[in-house]
Amino acid sequence: MNNIYSLSKRAFAISLVISAFAVAEPVYADAQTDSMQRAMLNMQNQIQQLQDKLAESQGQIEELNHEKKLLQAENEKLRTQLSQLAANTAAPAAPQENANKSSEENGQPVAMKNDLGGGSATLSPAKKGTVAKANLPSVPAEAQKLYQDSYALLNKGDFDAAAKGFKSYTSKYSGNALTPNAWYWLGQIQYKQNKFEDARISFLNTAKFKDSDKRADALYKLGVTSKALGDKDKAKKFFDVLIKTYPNASSSALAKKELQSL
Repeated sequence: MNNIYSLSKRAFAISLVISAFAVAEPVYADAQTDSMQRAMLNMQNQIQQLQDKLAESQGQIEELNHEKKLLQAENEKLRTQLSQLAANTAAPAAPQENANKSSEENGQPVAMKNDLGGGSATLSPAKKGTVAKANLPSVPAEAQKLYQDSYALLNKGDFDAAAKGFKSYTSKYSGNALTPNAWYWLGQIQYKQNKFEDARISFLNTAKFKDSDKRADALYKLGVTSKALGDKDKAKKFFDVLIKTYPNASSSALAKKELQSL
């Protein structure tokens, strides 16, 4: 009798264990499923973050390539200006009256003294049906040297010294042919140093020169700077103005991509 009771107890215990396993198995399976789902969600989030970083990196690479082209163009421009200065220094000066007459007859620009600007203004002869418009005053030799020295410091990566030089240039020479360029490179340095409000002012000063070849890039940087400052509405406006005003500029292509991310 005792043996039967003992066997019954064992059978009852085994049935309890089996029942426990039967109940625990689906619970364990559900826990595994939940764990796998969480892992998959985590992986998807990581993949999305990597894709975002990749897109951001690609945008930065495109902007760096654009800046590289600007630097190359600036270097070429400075070399040309240096060659012209050397040629002008070497060539004998012709009498002013004859020089002006010859220029007018040939339809060439005439150099005229600018008593207010401290340099000279270049006036192009008017074509039929148009109005002659004065360009920015040409660059005096001392201004040319200050700009070149500042730009050389920028190329060397000495941003603080370069910024000081460009600031000095914009203060001393507020309206000659290189002034918008000086404002632009000052803004670039300030942007790289995360001085976004200062950069915004510099790029605005660049954009004021409507005939400057730096204006399109200044509008782009105004959009990027506004975005960095958290003002997406202004950023959109600057990008829109750039695209409408300079549709074929390389900076317009960058602006279109920026608009997609806003």
